[in-house]
Amino acid sequence: MELEHAIGFNGKASHSLHVHPTDDTILYALGGCVVIAQLKDTHNQVFLRGHDDLVTCVDVSPSGQLVASGQLGDNADVIIWEYHAPEQEGQLAEAVEKYRLQEHDIGIHSVHFTSDERFLLTVGKDKKLIVWDMLSGCIVSRSPKLKNIPHCACWGGRARDIKGRETTKFQFATGGDGSLTYWTLDPSDGSMTPEECTLGNQVHARTRVSAYAHAPTYEPHSSHPISFLPTRRCAISRRSPSRGTRPISLRARPPPTSPPSTSSIRSCTRRPSADRTA
Repeated sequence: MELEHAIGFNGKASHSLHVHPTDDTILYALGGCVVIAQLKDTHNQVFLRGHDDLVTCVDVSPSGQLVASGQLGDNADVIIWEYHAPEQEGQLAEAVEKYRLQEHDIGIHSVHFTSDERFLLTVGKDKKLIVWDMLSGCIVSRSPKLKNIPHCACWGGRARDIKGRETTKFQFATGGDGSLTYWTLDPSDGSMTPEECTLGNQVHARTRVSAYAHAPTYEPHSSHPISFLPTRRCAISRRSPSRGTRPISLRARPPPTSPPSTSSIRSCTRRPSADRTA
């Protein structure tokens, strides 16, 4: 029996509904597959099949060329799909599997592309953070096992030094139950350095983080509890609409002596794919 049409989506999946940035299609998680449907005719659907359990998260790269999806279960794989837009109006889009990332256990909580689509951050239900290189599909860096699973994560572009100049390092933030962590990634040596933010007596469960690194102005919004400012020098932690926001300073670090080349990025061999039964 072949699936022809589906109704509904995984509402509990992390960021499970996306509008494609370049064409009139939407992508969403439904059961064990990812659905691509046209906005003008939602009955016109394409199903991306490759998972053998419930799809728990979906993310689309800024250009729309890459789609990442993660699943639940023992085979907690993340699949990177290469998206091909329809050539003519009315045709269906296509997507083929580019990478299968096999390093997490139990399940995938969320996946996040960088703005330049070079790296992908995966947050696992096994309390691990892993950064992947989208040019090779290899691991760039991984964190030790965390105390709690982050509820949210967000890239903040390039880290800046004390003079406000961009360095070769990347920065991102993760939030969870009573915690907010600022991370610095150095792709040249594969190091990922955490820095816990001091929240004082205002301890909340962080459920959403956002980056305003490329916005000309910053206007706090109630749906974004944590955000990077345009200067990328600090984060804004929202308490409540009535009490406003509270800035959390992030210590800047000096730039490295020389920028890493593409070939100097740490490369790790992916775990070979094995034949699996659904």
